[in-house]
Amino acid sequence: MLNSLPTRSMSSALVNSAYAAGNITKQSLDNLPSSVIRLEGIPAYRLSISCFPDVPNRMDIRSMGGDSTDIHLFWDTANGIRKTDQLTATYPGTPSEIGGRNRESMDIAFTAFNPNASEVYLGLLTRFNLTKRAGPSTSYGPLRYRAFNMSSVSGKGSQLFNGTQRIMSVYGLRCSLFRELGYANYTRLNTSGSVSGWEASQFTFAVDQQKVNVASLLYPYQGSNLNFHLPGQWTPGIGPAFLPINRSKIDTSPSSPYPHPLFFPFDEAPLKFLYASGETQRIIHEISALNTSVSNNAPQMFIEVTSISTAEHYRMTLVPSLLLVGLLSLAGAGIITIGMMSFMWASKSAETSRRVDGVRLLVDSALNLKGREEQLLQLARSSNAEIDAWAARYKVRYSAEDADGTTTVVLKKG
Repeated sequence: MLNSLPTRSMSSALVNSAYAAGNITKQSLDNLPSSVIRLEGIPAYRLSISCFPDVPNRMDIRSMGGDSTDIHLFWDTANGIRKTDQLTATYPGTPSEIGGRNRESMDIAFTAFNPNASEVYLGLLTRFNLTKRAGPSTSYGPLRYRAFNMSSVSGKGSQLFNGTQRIMSVYGLRCSLFRELGYANYTRLNTSGSVSGWEASQFTFAVDQQKVNVASLLYPYQGSNLNFHLPGQWTPGIGPAFLPINRSKIDTSPSSPYPHPLFFPFDEAPLKFLYASGETQRIIHEISALNTSVSNNAPQMFIEVTSISTAEHYRMTLVPSLLLVGLLSLAGAGIITIGMMSFMWASKSAETSRRVDGVRLLVDSALNLKGREEQLLQLARSSNAEIDAWAARYKVRYSAEDADGTTTVVLKKG
């Protein structure tokens, strides 16, 4: 995340120069059924940053052992009682990491925090006494310089500042993070029919609520805990992630005390710090949610929100039509069959339970045509059309004959 800050646009990462997110983890969203497409009323928070130009009254560099070095900044105020504010920047490495003659530039970016991390100083340390020069202009106001004689710096770093590095100037912004609470709605994203994640579609925050000053969770990771070195930057620590050197632009103007690489716009430094603080908090919450211990899955860790789901409905059009046609055909066949049965019910064959099939019809026909062999012989020599014409004229029917007290059904010419 810190490596991508120098090239990341804050206009797309932040909403109206603020970091907003819901109190919900990616894991909990991914575990929802695919039918859930929207969540409403999720508790959310918004982080904003407030800055003003400032310079310390005193500065000190001390080595905290072989693995880290501190840059201490002191502000002296006199409001009846003398009070000293101290902000400290810690970077991994020895004092020689920011001193020495072989450095291409003595512009050192650093990030100093107060003890409870509620304040941060986004500063630069550069060569020469620049107190009489106008500092860079920012949306937070014009920056100003304060020079320090590095030979008076205590600690192991003092001997490293010599030559043009003996007098160093400090300038920067003193900033604080603030948090507001509200609610968010999340909408499921779909790309080409496939689920691709969730998006916070709407945030709601009360206008009249008081902003609360909060600590940045970046504070524990500025030194050897993270041992961060931004690629392409020789200054160690997290400071260069917010104020990286733009090596493609070199200040060679006559007003410049020496040719040196320019930094990216100073206005972006607080926004990059704000985004990094918000992302650090989100990442820490995501990692914490992976812990399945009972303490992290207590009832108070879960909330109920309103959800909107989709439901699948099927519309049957072709199948019912085919079913209706089939039923009508079946009903028609049944009516024809019943009609034929009704017609034959009063016949002599039905009365005598005489079943007329193909064989019975052949025997009955032979009996009926007995004595007409000569006529049939001539008919057999005729064509099919003539036979059909003869059959159409030759009408037969079944009739009952009484003989010997019994009733016989026979086929006769009708």
